[in-house]
Amino acid sequence: MSRTKVCGQALSRIFMTRKNAFLDQVKKGESSWWRYLLGLEMVSTVSVLLPLVILLLFNITSTSFSDAELNNCENREISDGHFTSNCVVTVDVLSYFSSPVSQLILFFSMFPLTILLLWLVLRLIHQRTLSTIISWNGTFRWKRFLIGMGTMFLLMSLFLALSYFIFPNNFELVWEGKWLFYLIPVIVILTIQVTAEELFFRGYVTQTVGYFTRNNIFILVVPSLLFASIHGFNPEYQSWGWIAILTYFIIGVFLSIITLLDQGIEIAIGFHLANNLFSGLVLTYPNSAIDFLPAIVRQKEVFIVYESLTFIVLLILFLIIVYRQRR
Repeated sequence: MSRTKVCGQALSRIFMTRKNAFLDQVKKGESSWWRYLLGLEMVSTVSVLLPLVILLLFNITSTSFSDAELNNCENREISDGHFTSNCVVTVDVLSYFSSPVSQLILFFSMFPLTILLLWLVLRLIHQRTLSTIISWNGTFRWKRFLIGMGTMFLLMSLFLALSYFIFPNNFELVWEGKWLFYLIPVIVILTIQVTAEELFFRGYVTQTVGYFTRNNIFILVVPSLLFASIHGFNPEYQSWGWIAILTYFIIGVFLSIITLLDQGIEIAIGFHLANNLFSGLVLTYPNSAIDFLPAIVRQKEVFIVYESLTFIVLLILFLIIVYRQRR
């Protein structure tokens, strides 16, 4: 069977099929509209607002104190022999979180809370289990997860080799012994982060949109727009603007396609985790969201058009490989 026919059959299953056992998991619990409204509000408060609060809090680099609070201030004469003093003390808050692991804990601390809140929302509001937003049969299919993770890691390695062949002077080896020390903590923290995002966007939000619309376009687009919007606060957006947001949106749509095809989020988790681990521990690049992590190779400059096009090719190859294995 040709690759074109495989892709065509995969897409037809998404856009033509209305019955999906994964989406039908919502029928195992309470599905009133107000329950979803309340659930989305509660989870998004943690998933979206808490990261903003953390970023705003730790972007403050200086604090002013009056002379009543500090004694060693330089007096300044203002008029007629009267003096006043005002001290500005620079406080580098992030210096207390100088190691890569502590920075990961700081900026990703909301994700365990997201998982906990999802569990509470499903249990107390919808009266169903967390497993109903994982797969069609309520189990975690480890084989699907490993296929997604392994395929993505292999493809990213091959594309790194291709990029090195084309731009050999754009890469440098930066590996240090401390990489081994950070390996396990980084894997654990990024696994929690990825799991939380996939449970929320490809699990809870996707099922919510599917329940109320049964329109596969909305099922693909709505979670992906939300996914792209929260990543708009990443450093990549400051450097590449709308291209970064569009890339995140395309990734969101792709992961939604995989979720609908496989009727579960295990492959999406594997894909997402492999991407984040590769970007944090194998290859790092300027203005990456996790640029502070120790990596093996550093990319000096990002050619955004080339990177975007090759990544789209990677997504197509991933879909072909995984879907052929499923058949």
